[in-house]
Amino acid sequence: MKKIIALIAVLTAVASLSACKTINMTPEEKLSKYIVEESERVAASIQAENDYIDGVNRHSEDTIGKTIKGKRLVIKKDNFSLGYEYRVYEFDKKGVFSKHYLYKFYDKLETYEGQIEIGSDKSRKIIDKDPKARMIVYEIKEDLSYTFDDIYEIYSSPEKIERGHIIIE
Repeated sequence: MKKIIALIAVLTAVASLSACKTINMTPEEKLSKYIVEESERVAASIQAENDYIDGVNRHSEDTIGKTIKGKRLVIKKDNFSLGYEYRVYEFDKKGVFSKHYLYKFYDKLETYEGQIEIGSDKSRKIIDKDPKARMIVYEIKEDLSYTFDDIYEIYSSPEKIERGHIIIE
């Protein structure tokens, strides 16, 4: 993807240098200038999306962290249709489930804002949000008697893996 962006940038620079004359432009020259400007806009949009994805990955690595056996289990769902989704299960000293958090990173700002408007409900409560990362953190209200090993085994199953769940270790 970065090679494509670099190629577009080089072509844009070459075309913009050749299209410097603006007086008495032919229709072909005007079209060429328009294509160059549109390529620049597309390249900027692609770069912005890459920056967002890099930010999500950095945020998830820095903030969410990784699985710690017996203490916390971190799951990433790769095919969340609106962006990225992480689940964090926390366990008490005996390794029994105690808390469940859901981190949602939205691809579109409009979707993020819509989810903020919807807010919390009976099963989940918004406990954090970050407009720059388009992230909402929910605390999921549930009473499970599962242990770390139980939930780890569930997310290690071929069915869960096939559905895009990845244990972050």
